[in-house]
Amino acid sequence: MAKSRPMGYIFPKRIQEAIAGESSNKTYYGGGLTKEEKKKFAEEKLKQNKEKSEKQKALEDARSPWTCPACEKMMRKKLDQKYFNRRGMCMDCTIKAETYLRTHGLFEKYEEAVSLRNYKAYMIDVKEQAVEFVNNLKSETKIVNHDGTFDTLTSDITEVKEFMLHEIEDIDKKLEEVKDIDMSLSAEYVIGVNLKEIVKDILKEEKEREQLVEDNS
Repeated sequence: MAKSRPMGYIFPKRIQEAIAGESSNKTYYGGGLTKEEKKKFAEEKLKQNKEKSEKQKALEDARSPWTCPACEKMMRKKLDQKYFNRRGMCMDCTIKAETYLRTHGLFEKYEEAVSLRNYKAYMIDVKEQAVEFVNNLKSETKIVNHDGTFDTLTSDITEVKEFMLHEIEDIDKKLEEVKDIDMSLSAEYVIGVNLKEIVKDILKEEKEREQLVEDNS
């Protein structure tokens, strides 16, 4: 399931636009400070973001194996982590797997199965965030923006709630369209392949061919 995000990321401006007669006030964290204090605050915020990014990367690295589960080689290339997060294998093995899917006419079906699962997971996450937003509605609502600011909205809670409930209804309709997507089944299972085992077989065949060439040279 996708990571939780503030409501401002999910409905960036639609909440504001839906509320008639709203009073919106953009406030920076640390607002009301002197110029020197704001500079210090900005530097501290930058430091915190950097530390957060480093911790997140450390956690990702800790969760990822040192070696590729398909070829069992060290994942040292810069893009290996990206491909591992995407396919569960290093870059070279992922390319072999995708080449196999394309040559066997399975790539589009596989991509569709992956996309549908990602879409459903995202919509489930959005609904959870929307429901939580409604449950925590107050007369003064803060919408987090991408730039490290938030908009403080003061308006009739009833209007906001009605808007969000309508959004939730739309999400439910979208989820209904993918209700048959079984999230417990992987995209590989759906199309009937095991990409890691396929790549292992490909690597084995490549090694045998190389050995044959070497023996005959």
